[in-house]
Amino acid sequence: ISRNPGTPRGVIIIPIGLILSLIFLLFRMAAGAGTSTQNRYSEFGVNSLNLGLSYYDEGDYENAILHFNLAIAEEPGMSEAYNDRGLAYAAIEENNKALADFDKAIELDPSSAGSYSNRGTLYLSLGNHEQSLADLNKAIELSPKLAKAYHNRGLTYLDLGELDKAIADFDKAIEMTPEAMFAARATSSAR
Repeated sequence: ISRNPGTPRGVIIIPIGLILSLIFLLFRMAAGAGTSTQNRYSEFGVNSLNLGLSYYDEGDYENAILHFNLAIAEEPGMSEAYNDRGLAYAAIEENNKALADFDKAIELDPSSAGSYSNRGTLYLSLGNHEQSLADLNKAIELSPKLAKAYHNRGLTYLDLGELDKAIADFDKAIEMTPEAMFAARATSSAR
């Protein structure tokens, strides 16, 4: 925040990036995102997590990782930060670090369907179909309405040549989220 010499007295210039970050955080709070983390963790930890998510959404994975690191340093038990840092590591293909983070997120919160789904998806990308199916099955067991787990399990079955199972999972993902054209495209390629 600064005041440029050429601006009228009383006018403050705020960088657009700061404004957008604040708007993003306000929308997340208004939508209820992070509500559970806000009740369990310090404000600094939650803010670091939210800033990391903002950078992640912008595709700035290095800054996302930096902020997830800050959240973890402040709140070592914050499973969400490990999961989200794992996603950022996966995005830059640091797969061993991503797997370690998904493992830690699951250790801290064994009921996190999202962490199982993310780890299963990473295993799929690494060609480990057995572990991919195990994690995606667990994600679906924990959260039967998690469309992305059905979609990714369908991709695993497709890789394995089990077309009937792949189509059933793609259809289930589409049924849960009709706007999920990603599953529709996968279904058509399986057929």
